[in-house]
Amino acid sequence: ALPIYTASAQACAADQIPDSTGTTCICDPSKYNASEPLADPVLQCLSGQMTLTLKSCDLQVKKYNVSSVHLLDPSCVGQSTPAADGSNETVLIFNATSKACGNILWANSSYATYSNILSISGAVLSGGIIERNYINMTFSCSYPLNMTASLVTALHPIISSVSITLPGGLGTVLATMAAFTQPDFTNPVTDTTPLSVEQPLYVSVSIPALAGDIFSTKVVSLWAQGTNDSSSGPTKYFLLNNECPTSDLGSLISVSQNGEAIEARFVIYLFKISSSDNVYLYANVQICNGTCTPTCSGSRSEGSDDNTASLGIGPFTAGDSRIDSGAADRFSWSWTVNSLLLSLLGLRLL
Repeated sequence: ALPIYTASAQACAADQIPDSTGTTCICDPSKYNASEPLADPVLQCLSGQMTLTLKSCDLQVKKYNVSSVHLLDPSCVGQSTPAADGSNETVLIFNATSKACGNILWANSSYATYSNILSISGAVLSGGIIERNYINMTFSCSYPLNMTASLVTALHPIISSVSITLPGGLGTVLATMAAFTQPDFTNPVTDTTPLSVEQPLYVSVSIPALAGDIFSTKVVSLWAQGTNDSSSGPTKYFLLNNECPTSDLGSLISVSQNGEAIEARFVIYLFKISSSDNVYLYANVQICNGTCTPTCSGSRSEGSDDNTASLGIGPFTAGDSRIDSGAADRFSWSWTVNSLLLSLLGLRLL
């Protein structure tokens, strides 16, 4: 018998059928041939992000353990995600940065290449039998060193990411936030970049996996504070609220683009908070159907709070010779929506 894919009969995927009892979905034998080799994973090398996709039923019918799919870092495992064609997929989404999920970086004068290994084990069948060998597939993504998404070449970028739900609940994508020192959004701020008050920071919030002709990324609010505590305790200095610059600090933020594409961009000038040596930047990010450029006339443009996530970056230490080391490692994202898979943000602060 074919392995059972756990799901209600009322919610069978496009490549599943109800079993003889009508209560459980199983993989449709007409769509997969158990005697054929496992289909190659689909690898996408996106800006700042790598994605691997396999058909869940292809794994199951060919007697592989879907839950065993992982990368060099065993904690980076495949997630069940509905595909556009209605089938179920096993997807791994991770940052294209050094050491992310065990990534190994190789670089020359022209390209930075991130390699990793996809591992899959055979399923344990009835009677404890395992019929398939353990699979290790090496894969890699190469990025030109002069591309806008140059954060993929930085060894320790100040960067964060979070998972955000697509409109209609059609799966999740990874939003990323990072800061750069150049107006073309190259040269990412790292944990060793020296910063000073009034220095411009170019902040990006991006969702590279979005279909740009269907969705866009919008930052709903953007603020700074002196600690990495996202609760209501610390004082929040809002530069952008309800999609628009605030009356108090709005003059300090320059909006390059917001709600127009898969990336939102802002410019800020780094500032200090008297009660803290550090500045942390936070944003609430939203996915819109189509474009949703804020009008700032008192009414909000179209979007859904169901497709909103929060993320932040820091600390930034103005006036010191370097950013506090280990920032990315120490920063806790337990407060972020779905605790995962950045839209990128930008701020202009004094």
